Amino acid sequence: RCDLAVTAGGTTVYELCALGVPFVCFSYAENQEALAEYAGAREAGLYAGKYHQAPAETLENIGSMVRRAAADSELRQRMSRRARELVEKSGRQSGRSTTGSWRRRCWKPPGAGRNIQDPAGTEARKAAGSQNRGSEDGLEEEKRKERRKQNLVYGICGLLLMLVLLPIALRRERQADLQAEVLFLGDSILGQYRDETSIPSQAARLMDVSVFNGNFGGTTMSLQNREGREAYYRDGLSFSQLAKAVAALDFGTQQTIRTKDYVTMHFGDIVDELDRVDFSMVRTLVVSYGMNDYVTGSPICSPGEPEDTFSMEGAMRTGIRFLQQSYPALRIVFVSPTYCWFIDDDGSVTSTCENRDFGGGFLEDYVEAQRRVAQECGVEFLDLYHGYYPHEEPQDWRVYTSDGMHPNPDGRQKIAETLAAYLEE
Repeated sequence: RCDLAVTAGGTTVYELCALGVPFVCFSYAENQEALAEYAGAREAGLYAGKYHQAPAETLENIGSMVRRAAADSELRQRMSRRARELVEKSGRQSGRSTTGSWRRRCWKPPGAGRNIQDPAGTEARKAAGSQNRGSEDGLEEEKRKERRKQNLVYGICGLLLMLVLLPIALRRERQADLQAEVLFLGDSILGQYRDETSIPSQAARLMDVSVFNGNFGGTTMSLQNREGREAYYRDGLSFSQLAKAVAALDFGTQQTIRTKDYVTMHFGDIVDELDRVDFSMVRTLVVSYGMNDYVTGSPICSPGEPEDTFSMEGAMRTGIRFLQQSYPALRIVFVSPTYCWFIDDDGSVTSTCENRDFGGGFLEDYVEAQRRVAQECGVEFLDLYHGYYPHEEPQDWRVYTSDGMHPNPDGRQKIAETLAAYLEE
C-alpha cells in the first residue's frame, strides 16, 4: 500500500524492488554505494547521493526527488515496473521462482562485493574478528557498541529525513492569493519581457483585466528529454507538464527545477507565483508555444500515438485534455508562432522559416498542426503567422523583431493589440 519509500542502499532496496514499490535511495556507507547507484542507473529508483560524504547535499536531493516522485504518478509507475523487471530477470537467470529465498540469489550491481547486502555493522565485526582480540567477551562488547552506534545513526538519519519530508507533507494547502482573469503560458515570443512593455502587461491595460505572465523562454509544447529526467527545465515547463500541474494544482515537479543560466534564474520565482494563482478566477488561458519545437526539430506527430508527449501534436492534445477535465468552462486560446528570420552577425538574412527545416518540417507545418489539433479538441486558435509580419524584403525582419524572431517594442505592441482585440470579441 506504500506509494513511495525512502531508504538507504541496503537489503531494503532488494525488498522494495521485489514488491514493486518506487523509492528514493542513498548510500549511508561505502559498501552501499554500488547497489544504490546501480538501482538509480537502472531507473528502479531515484539515487540521491552519498550521505556519508555529502549529507547536506544528499538531504536536499532527497527532498527534491520525493517532491518530484510524489507529483508524478507516471514516474512512480515506471520505477515500479523497472524494479520488478530486475527481480524477475534475476529469478529467470537463477532458474528459481522470484519468491521464497530470493535474497540469497538477488541481482548484484557490477563490481559489487559480497558485502553489498550486509548491514553496516558487518564490516566492523569482520575487522573486530580479524584483530584477534583473544576474548569472546571483548568481541561481544564490540558488537554491542556497534549496534548502539548503528541505532544512534539510524535515529539521527530518520530525524533528518522527517525534518525534510514533514514540510512536504504539510504543504498540501495552497495559498491561492494571486488573482488573474487571463493566464499566459508559453515561450519567449510572448514572454521575453516581464515589465510594463511585455505583451501580457500591454494586453492587460488594453482590456482592463488582471493577467499572469507564465511564459518561460526556451520551452516547448513537446517533451525534449527522452532520457526521462523530468527536472530538465524545458520538459518540466513544457505545455503538457504545466497543464498537468495546473489541472492538479500541484507544481512540485516545477519547483524542483534549478537553472544556473542568468537568463533563466528567475524561472523559480515565476513557478512560485504560479503556484499562488487562484485558478478558480481564471477565465481565459492563452497558450503560445511552437517556435522552439520548430528550431529543435521536434516531431510534429507520432503516427499511431496521438498523445505521445514527445511530439508537438501529442503534447498539445494531452495538455488540453488535462485542462478540460479540471476546468470545463475555461476558455483556451492557442496563439501561433510568428514568421521568423535567421540573421548573421552583420544583420544579413541567412535563411527564413520558409526555407529552413531543422528536421521536423518548416514553421508553417507546425502552425498548421496546431490549427488542426485546436479544431479537433474544440479550443480556439489565433494565427499570427500568415499575413501578419511583412516579409517580402530581406530587411523586413527589422520592422517588428529585434533579432529576426523575438518581437521588438513595435512588435510587442502589435501582438498585444491583436490579442486584446481578439479576446474581447
